[in-house]
Amino acid sequence: VPAAEAPFDITNVGDNGNITIMSCGKNLFPWNDYTAAPFQPNTLTSWERTSDEISVIPDIAKPASGFCIWNSQVNKNFYACDGKTITLSCEVWAESETALRIGIENIKLQKFTVGNAWQKCSVTLDFMLSTSGKTIAWYANYSDVPFKVRNIQVEIGSVATDYEPYKGNTAEITTGLPLCSV
Repeated sequence: VPAAEAPFDITNVGDNGNITIMSCGKNLFPWNDYTAAPFQPNTLTSWERTSDEISVIPDIAKPASGFCIWNSQVNKNFYACDGKTITLSCEVWAESETALRIGIENIKLQKFTVGNAWQKCSVTLDFMLSTSGKTIAWYANYSDVPFKVRNIQVEIGSVATDYEPYKGNTAEITTGLPLCSV
């Protein structure tokens, strides 16, 4: 509540009379918007991203080899998730049976055993942008078994639904004047 002893600055959107809005389908993860970022390899990991999957060759000298998705690169997409229950899902394939950890760093990291067939894995958690650590997702392999990940989806809710490609779109709304609030 603004008061003389605790003033709040007036903030506004659309300084120039225009507001850009972004919309998408249920999948909030903008896979096709990136060629490399926001994906980052964990130390000493060889990996490659193609148009629809990521291949990872772990380094046996480094435990927890894998890759992560930096939240600083996707915060604009996950703003709608702040304070809500979200589900991170993907399909994983491994050259032979191995344990893979998938989840949100410092919040929930779930272990899955995957093998030589595509397997859907999902993690549900309460998401807070302010406490999510450095990464939105973390794919960590504690062995030297190569693995692949595809169909990454982040959606609001506690159930992993069928994969849907990201359908991001932006539009401009003309307001004439900025929209102000305290």
